[in-house]
Amino acid sequence: MGKRGILITLEGIDGSGKSTHVRLLSEALRERGIPVVSTFEPGDTPLGAELRRILLRGDFSIAEQAELLLYMADRVQHVQEVILPALNKGVIVVCERYVDSTLVYQGYGRGVDKGFIEFLNEWVVDGCIPDLTIVLTLPVDLAFERMKSRDRDRMEQNDMAFFQRLKDGYDELLKKDNRNVVLVDATRKKQIVHMDVLKVVLSYLRKVGFIEG
Repeated sequence: MGKRGILITLEGIDGSGKSTHVRLLSEALRERGIPVVSTFEPGDTPLGAELRRILLRGDFSIAEQAELLLYMADRVQHVQEVILPALNKGVIVVCERYVDSTLVYQGYGRGVDKGFIEFLNEWVVDGCIPDLTIVLTLPVDLAFERMKSRDRDRMEQNDMAFFQRLKDGYDELLKKDNRNVVLVDATRKKQIVHMDVLKVVLSYLRKVGFIEG
């Protein structure tokens, strides 16, 4: 078996531009001849698509514990069907949302026990942890302003206090000594943010010997 791939996750509150920057980063890496699989949570498997519909588009209430377990069900399927096969082929995986989203949204946002969430995360990913996490950060009021122009899903319909707890949660990630987490200011123009994200990723790939130069 050749060298293992690299798992890069993009995180941040709603409105921070994760989908855009996963796409731009993946395109930029492919242009450089670097093999990439871009993916997202929840929803990038057949089972996950059904779970995403329930979690984000369902017009019924979901208990906090049920919500947590549905996200975990999506994740274990995602790891087994998409992420691990790509990593085993030596491919870079660029993923929008992963373990940190659940810790932040269900832990800091909903108030579910964070230790229990971390335990479940470790169980479902089975050692498949991010090599590099980029957190796109911006003030909550700007995030709300950006979300005004789109059809907001069930999670995005929470109030500003909820989103402030999410931002605080992502800020806490930077204090974890055992994680390679980089913060990128997402308040700026899209292309400037993209160049910063690309710079961080290329620097990391050179550092670990995945690419030369």
